[in-house]
Amino acid sequence: MKKVIEVHIEELVLHGFSPHDRYRIGEAVQAALHAHFAMNGLPPLLSVGGFTPYIDAGNFDMHTAQQPASSGENIATTIYKGFSHEGK
Repeated sequence: MKKVIEVHIEELVLHGFSPHDRYRIGEAVQAALHAHFAMNGLPPLLSVGGFTPYIDAGNFDMHTAQQPASSGENIATTIYKGFSHEGK
């Protein structure tokens, strides 16, 4: 039986991005997180169930000419790694 998870990001704080790109970045984050969970499975923090109120995903570097979709993918990868390192 497949596990069903729900990830709700109430607030994603992004500095240095155009406000006009916020929806494209958000959609890219959602799609890339879905892909990470589908390919890599649940990180240990999430596999036991429960509520995680805060994930400090840290920082990542980006290029100034980076497209919103690429930025969203980088953000999602950083968030996924944050799930993997929480509680350690």
